[in-house]
Amino acid sequence: MLVKFLTFLELIFFILGINLPLLELSEFWFFKNEISLISVVFGLFENAEYFLCSTVAIFGIFIPFIKIITRLIGFKSLDKFQLHKFAMLDIFLISFIVFSSKFSSLFDAKIGFGFYFLLASVIIGFFQIFHQHKHGNKY
Repeated sequence: MLVKFLTFLELIFFILGINLPLLELSEFWFFKNEISLISVVFGLFENAEYFLCSTVAIFGIFIPFIKIITRLIGFKSLDKFQLHKFAMLDIFLISFIVFSSKFSSLFDAKIGFGFYFLLASVIIGFFQIFHQHKHGNKY
């Protein structure tokens, strides 16, 4: 029962994380732009960056979503692919942007609420994987 609740909570946090702003970018102290993962995917598609768009959509949205849904419904056939290994891609990219902004005088990046929801979703997922390994269940 606890696993289902945590998985449902992970799904809610994931949906909030990809829709709420992950970053707030400020350029030249005048222009501010809030960026969510969904807006990044649509923006890349609109600018004909199809490879980048599909990479971000697949590893940032579809694989984590499939991982959460299969765990929620108890579908074990995808466990052999170890989809949890791709869960930190978004966190890494956001951290890189924030780190880059600290060395630039042209733009500043602040972490938004979406980042924390996405991070919470990833942490809950890793907690469940750790719990399954600890109790001898193969993930």
